[in-house]
Parts: sequence; C-alpha cells; structure tokens
Amino acid sequence: VTTSPVTVPADGFYQITGRMDDVINFSGHRLGEVPFAFLVLKEDVSQEQGVVVEELRRLVATKIAKYAIPDHFLVVKRLPKTRSGKILRRILGKVALEQTGDLGDVSTLDDPSVVSEIVQAHQRYREQQKTHQEELLRRESERGQETHSSCLHRSTRNTGETIV
Repeated sequence: VTTSPVTVPADGFYQITGRMDDVINFSGHRLGEVPFAFLVLKEDVSQEQGVVVEELRRLVATKIAKYAIPDHFLVVKRLPKTRSGKILRRILGKVALEQTGDLGDVSTLDDPSVVSEIVQAHQRYREQQKTHQEELLRRESERGQETHSSCLHRSTRNTGETIV
C-alpha cells in the first residue's frame, strides 16, 4: 500500500509517478536511487581515493546488494551541515543533478563556503568523467578504423583489386 500516485499502463507494471520522499518500502526493504555518493575521508586515511572507492563498491555489493552501489562517488573535504550538525541532503542532491543555480536557503549552514567547495569538486569530477569518456570513444574509434583497414586489406588480397 502506498500513498504515492501510481498508474498501471497496458503492460501491467505499476509506474510510480510521484514520491513525497526518496525511497519505496518494498517487502520491508527501503529502496531508493543512489546515483551519487559524497564521501569525506578521515584525515588519517593513507590509501588513495580510488582504492577507498573501490573498497566501498565491493562492500556495498557484498553487504547490501549490487543494485545499491552508487553510480558515482565524489570525495569532498566536508559536507554541508547545519549549526546543529544535520547534513543538508537537499543541497547535495541539487549538486549531483547539476542544478546549482538555485540551491535554496543556505543561511542555516554552519559554514556556507562548503557549498562552493562541493560545487567546484563536482565540476572537476564531471570534467574528468567527460575527458575519460572522450578518451574511450577515441580509442574505440581508432580500434574500429584498424579493424576496418584490416578487413579491407584482407578483401583486396583475395580479389587482387585495389580499394582507395
């Protein structure tokens, strides 16, 4: 039973069209999308960030479930907290969705400068992701061209024709 708006299309599957919170309770399990995890490492952590992130991925997969592994991890120095110590998840959500134009009221933050730190860290992360994707595409394109050249070379060898 849910109070969330639901439609049932022709395929018969329930489609939840709106939520008041970020989770669905399914057979006693609270399920929610985890596209982004913001991490603050302790000062005494000597491992590289990449090693820590991979260890967290492994732990989430084995201790919780593979579907619960966040799509992205971003290590930041600190989180946006109120003076009473509560983390303002609303701000983190907007940063993750790249909706930083209007982060709402930040006057309750213990230190409002943390927001710009997180936004900048997220922008650097996205740039790194973009560069990485472009590099993968370039390599794939080169590999495709090599395969195409190899196929052309083999086909001309068998027919004696020259393809320009």
